[in-house]
Amino acid sequence: DVTDYGQPSLSAQFTGNGRLAMPPVPATHYYGFANHDFAEHETQIGTFRLDHQFDSALSLRSTTRVANYKRQMEATIADLLATDANGAAVTPSTSLDLLMVRRRHDGGRTRDNDDDAIINQTDLTWKLESGGIRHTVLTGLELSRERLHRWNYSLDADPGTAGVQAPTVTTPLLNPDPSAQLSYTKTPNLRARSSGDTAALYAQDQMEPSKEWKSVLGLRWERFKADARTSNFLADATTAGPFERADNMVSGRGGLIWQPGAQQSYYVSASNSFNPS
Repeated sequence: DVTDYGQPSLSAQFTGNGRLAMPPVPATHYYGFANHDFAEHETQIGTFRLDHQFDSALSLRSTTRVANYKRQMEATIADLLATDANGAAVTPSTSLDLLMVRRRHDGGRTRDNDDDAIINQTDLTWKLESGGIRHTVLTGLELSRERLHRWNYSLDADPGTAGVQAPTVTTPLLNPDPSAQLSYTKTPNLRARSSGDTAALYAQDQMEPSKEWKSVLGLRWERFKADARTSNFLADATTAGPFERADNMVSGRGGLIWQPGAQQSYYVSASNSFNPS
């Protein structure tokens, strides 16, 4: 894939109203470096499922998914310069053909990752009848672990000078040159490692008091634990963290279904969910 961080906005100095604006250029204008910007993805997923019918009333299903996601990328971001092609400060009266764009091919957008996940969900389903009401009871257990390993790079256009000089090229706003060549060193910089573990128990009962009416009640308890740290890539010395957090959450759902005929179904439902930090 080719990475594309979009087009540079017209600056507040140019618009004169304190706001940014979209540039009047074709959508095909590319402000990255065609010979250097890239993204390579590799995804491998295996899914395994076991189904077992104990009898007409009880069945089991267990599904396990194992996945690995790799990515390598380099990218460029572009912004409008405060001075035009003649070195004058940009103002609302500056001609569009004098506007210049700075393209930075820097480490903030150059990063790789090697992430993996394993998830198992096991369900037991009972079908039974009590007091003239048919029940389909589902109980289950979900276990998962996700591990993220990501790192970025320092891109230095002048290794002989102290500090890091990001590879940078200017180009006219109206006529960008995506084929410009860059010269730089690429050194691993920081790595970030994190993981998330989930353990959940849940139960749901679908009740059918009549042919036309059904109701659903469900409850889920979940524990999500996450940790993260950032370290120097080469020395592996921690630079941020380690951070850790655990959340215990209970969620529920309820619904009522009316099916007056084989071609119609009407329902109302309510539920809650969580997005842990």
